Amino acid sequence: MPPDGDRGAPGANLLSERVTNEIRQLILSGELAPGDRIGQEALAERFGTSRIPVREALKQLENEGLVSLVPNSGASVAKLDLSECLEIYKIRELLEPLALSEAIPHMSDVDIEELQQAALAIEKTKSSGEFL
Repeated sequence: MPPDGDRGAPGANLLSERVTNEIRQLILSGELAPGDRIGQEALAERFGTSRIPVREALKQLENEGLVSLVPNSGASVAKLDLSECLEIYKIRELLEPLALSEAIPHMSDVDIEELQQAALAIEKTKSSGEFL
């Protein structure tokens, strides 16, 4: 296994991406709840890696709005109140159709078919986890 701290190592980006996906799943599944503190050392041990990929993952998840990083205090799962959630969804309702209309002319027939299948699956789901 390449050293985790070696950003030039071929597997370093894959490791960071894997850790990011794992932590994201812990948050989206509710295993890490809003407001929970995120221990870098515990996650590094859980994933069998150093703290460096965990730190990189937490920075990425902060950019996605899933994690709050506070200097000298650590990381926690982001909390949103109802008004923030409503505001985010109002913005998404406006931006997502625009993004889709801009993207469709550049998509292949296969891409469009995959989107249609995803939309059908979303309509049929009853689980918020599956929806996400």
